[in-house]
Amino acid sequence: MSLSSTLSPITLADKDKLKGYENYASWKILMEAHGKPKGLHKYWGGKISIPGGYESAYESAASEDEDKDNPKPEKPTAPKPTPSVKVLGPTPLHSTTPSELEYELRESVAMSSILINISDIYGSGINPNQKSHIAWKHLANLYGRASDRARNMREEALANCKLEESGKVAGEDGHITSLF
Repeated sequence: MSLSSTLSPITLADKDKLKGYENYASWKILMEAHGKPKGLHKYWGGKISIPGGYESAYESAASEDEDKDNPKPEKPTAPKPTPSVKVLGPTPLHSTTPSELEYELRESVAMSSILINISDIYGSGINPNQKSHIAWKHLANLYGRASDRARNMREEALANCKLEESGKVAGEDGHITSLF
């Protein structure tokens, strides 16, 4: 099974990268159009079952990082059992239950595809270490809904429209034929 062509991140042209409210809808359509053939839309939608070993390893690594910042006195503990390694065969590209390795690789591609297609990553407020479905939902909440900023941008665009007195607006029947 050749994974090299299926695991490449999506890269949109610079003019199509997410800039904010003004192009979120078209950006989302392009991302979904390019992501569905690769199965990334399921990662963005949070429809993938996270393999048990991967989730627990991910959480324990995060808690270890927190513990380094706030060291506590060590208590004697029993040795931890060595987890058994499951070796599964390759799963189909659109599988909702990938193996641990496949999950890690595909999730990484899903998150990379989002990040490299945003003009201002820092301004978007996305944490690059989080999962892709959290970033996708964050962008939908930030840019997908009508907000005060979006309304202000539309009002400003409307205020900048000018009506020229010399131009004929109504046609012979009295209907508007052109606004520009």
